[in-house]
Amino acid sequence: MELRDFAEQVLFATILDEKLQAPADVTDDRPGSPMLAPQAPGRPAELRFKPPGSGKADFPGVHRLEQEHERGRLLHFFANHELLATELMALALLRFPNAPGAFRRGVWQTLKDEQLHTRLYVQRMRQCGIQFGELPVSGYTGLINNAKGQFQANWAAANYDRHIPANVAALFGELADISGCLQRLYRYILSLLEAELQHAGFVGPVGIDAFVYRTSQGGCRLKPVVEINPRYTMGRLTLELMKQTCPGSCGLFRLVSLGQAREEGFADFATYASSLSERFPLRLEGEPVPKIREGALCLNDPAQAQVCLATFQVSRTLNPLLDRAERDDLLL
Repeated sequence: MELRDFAEQVLFATILDEKLQAPADVTDDRPGSPMLAPQAPGRPAELRFKPPGSGKADFPGVHRLEQEHERGRLLHFFANHELLATELMALALLRFPNAPGAFRRGVWQTLKDEQLHTRLYVQRMRQCGIQFGELPVSGYTGLINNAKGQFQANWAAANYDRHIPANVAALFGELADISGCLQRLYRYILSLLEAELQHAGFVGPVGIDAFVYRTSQGGCRLKPVVEINPRYTMGRLTLELMKQTCPGSCGLFRLVSLGQAREEGFADFATYASSLSERFPLRLEGEPVPKIREGALCLNDPAQAQVCLATFQVSRTLNPLLDRAERDDLLL
C-alpha cells in the first residue's frame, strides 16, 4: 500500500475501524503533491468536532474516579486525544510529501503507535461501560407547566450539568445515592438510544422528559421516560443560557404571554420589561468574559413582541426563582 493512500485513509475515513487499520508495510514511491489541511478530519457522526461556543465537556475530577463509569469517561478524553494525534500524523505525511524518506517512515511508525494507543483506550473504556463517541448528558432542567399542562418555564439549579437537582433528589430521601443512580440510569438510556439515532442518521441534541409523581399512599415514584425529543427543546435552550451564567448560579427561562403580563399589572410587554430590569438588575462577574451572576433580561425585543416575551432570570439560589413561579400561579 502506498504511504499516501494510507494517510488519506486515516485522515478522511468516516468509519473508526478504517481509521485504525494499518498495513504491515508500505511503499513511498508516489508521495504526491502537498495537501492543504482540511477544515476537519473525516469522522463518524458521534466523533465529529463540536461547533465553536458549544461549551466544554465535563472532565471527571479525581474525586469521581472511584466510579467505574467516570473512569471510562476519563479514558474517553484520552482516546479522543490519541485519535487526534493519529490524524495529525496522517496530515503531516500529506502536507510534506517531499520530506526526507527517513523522516516520513518515522512519522508512519508514530502514526501506527497512536493507532494502537487509541485502540487500547477504546477497549478499556468499553469495559467501563462507555462507548467511543457515546451521547453525553449535557445537563438537567426542571419543567414548569400551568394547570392545563401548557409550557410556562424551565429552571436549572446550580451544577445543572453534573447533578440531578437537589430538590428532586430530596423527594427520594430514603434511597442512598439517588442522584448517582438517576445519572447512571439516564446514561444507560442514552447508550441504548445512540445506536438507534445513528442508524437513523440523526446528529444533534436529544431531550428526555420525565416526572416524579405521588402514589395514593403519598410516596414518590419516578416516571423516567415520558417522551424522547430528538430536537432542540426549551430545556436545551435553558442549558445553553446557563452557559452564560457564573458557576453556582441558578436560572429560570420563562415565556410570558400578554395576558400574564396584564394579570401582573402591566399594560404591555414594554412596561413589563422595564419593571423586570428595575426589580432584578443585571450583575456581571468574571474575566476576561463577564458572565451573569444575578438579575433578569429579555431575550426578544419587548417593543416588537406580540405573542410572548422570553425572559431569563438568574439567582444565587433556586428558591427565589421557584417562589416567583408559584406566586405567578405556575404549576411545577
